Amino acid sequence: MEKRIKKEKTRKEVRKMKRKGFTLIELLVVVAIIAILAAMLLPALSKAREKARQAVCLSNVKQIGLAFLMYLDDYDNWIPFAYVNGGNFSGYGDANIGAWYFLLSKYLKIPVYDFYRFGGPNWGNWLKGPCVFTCPSQRLTYPNPQPVSYSPPISIVSVFVPNYTGVRGGKPYIMVKYQKIKKPSEKVFIADTGTLTTTQSFYFNPWLNDIDRGDYAYGGLSFRHLKGTNLLYFDGHAGWIDKLTGIKNDVDLAGQNLIFYPY
Repeated sequence: MEKRIKKEKTRKEVRKMKRKGFTLIELLVVVAIIAILAAMLLPALSKAREKARQAVCLSNVKQIGLAFLMYLDDYDNWIPFAYVNGGNFSGYGDANIGAWYFLLSKYLKIPVYDFYRFGGPNWGNWLKGPCVFTCPSQRLTYPNPQPVSYSPPISIVSVFVPNYTGVRGGKPYIMVKYQKIKKPSEKVFIADTGTLTTTQSFYFNPWLNDIDRGDYAYGGLSFRHLKGTNLLYFDGHAGWIDKLTGIKNDVDLAGQNLIFYPY
């Protein structure tokens, strides 16, 4: 009799313990709620991360702006960007003058190997990580001789400049003085360019009006920062514009009235 009573008590205790746990349906409901919350929170977290990368990128551009102003001061207001007729990289990164970022690298204490590659002094000793010329939203591989995420519009040294400046290495070239720029606070020196995994370091072409096809097209900007791009203006200040504004200013409609056309 006592054994039966004990068994009954044991069964009741087991049932109580079972009741304290979750049923399968209850667990599924909890999992579903967690999934819904995650779906709601992840886009916000992703947006916050990109906002942080955008801020770092903007800080990079501002530092480049300081180097740009120091270069102007040291080189009699010549803008550090040139077109060389018949030169390397379509003429916008020729060995006789150097790529625009090469000209600014000494102010940012970035070692150079030659007129367009960082690192050195020996071949293959490239940069092992991002530098101030690198947008944190780009996923580049390292070591990398050229992790440059920004570039100037070719309109700076374009047909708006009537004559060649001189000859370097037997090749005529164009460089422009800062005083030629109309409304420096409204005209762009460099912008975000390239894809998420590749760079377009030497220049971008604002006459090619196909940038609205996606994040990147042959001649245009990159809108990798929440559908916008960071810009450095000729007066040294930096800012962000949205994709629609970028497209309007990348199409050759009103010419010199747009931010990528400095004259």
